[in-house]
Amino acid sequence: MLGASLFERTREGARLTYAGSRFLRDIRPIFTRLDSAIRAVRAAGLAAEGCIRIGTVAAISGGFLGELLRDWHAAHGEVAIEIQAGLAQENIGLVVARQLDLAIVTGAPSSPEYETETLWFEDVFAALPSEHALASREELELNEFQGQRFLVMRHPPGPDVYDWIIRRLSDLGSSPVVDEQSIGRETLLSLVGLGFGVTFASTAETAIRYPNVSFVQVRGEQLPFSMVWSAANDNPALRRFLSDARALSRRWSAEPSRTPDPSP
Repeated sequence: MLGASLFERTREGARLTYAGSRFLRDIRPIFTRLDSAIRAVRAAGLAAEGCIRIGTVAAISGGFLGELLRDWHAAHGEVAIEIQAGLAQENIGLVVARQLDLAIVTGAPSSPEYETETLWFEDVFAALPSEHALASREELELNEFQGQRFLVMRHPPGPDVYDWIIRRLSDLGSSPVVDEQSIGRETLLSLVGLGFGVTFASTAETAIRYPNVSFVQVRGEQLPFSMVWSAANDNPALRRFLSDARALSRRWSAEPSRTPDPSP
């Protein structure tokens, strides 16, 4: 059928031909992958192995999502986690298209195309140069930021922060000046420390300290964070992850405060 001999028999035993050696080299990985695939399917039914793909705008250095991922990895280390940063609407679209299992977004979006559930809330903090006139305050009102220059990143979650600044300050009758930069979070906060402008951060983002940057809570401003998933997604790891996320949400709701001390 192949048109070539794979081995030849002698009195001393069987010996692979040159064609047989080539065939064995190419066919062996196929059987290895087949065996792995069979074991993976069996394990997936128990959510013991597999992968869960999460798109998020939330910080994972601390806070709710950081705690959730840490606990999940400790309990389900065999399940790979793929984290993807992206705009909320883009990640939701990927969830609907089944390219992501779960999206963590700000707000509480609603659509018949997907399921959504709010997990936790985070306070909003202003990131200010330490020498800024407002940096020594314990709390600030949002209207005190009128006339300030704001810095945001061009890539996620910067566009969502940009939209929040425009929407909230426009509600107060202000036309904010927002400078978008093609930089990372660390460089953005470094520019704040150098006096180039101010920005906003969620509770989890204040867990990391930056030189000459002070975080001051904005009174009355909170961001809800929700998970979005497709009801048609039958990934067993996703169902287990949703269950663990709900359990952690209940624990957080029962505690009086999860806000870290943002002082330098």
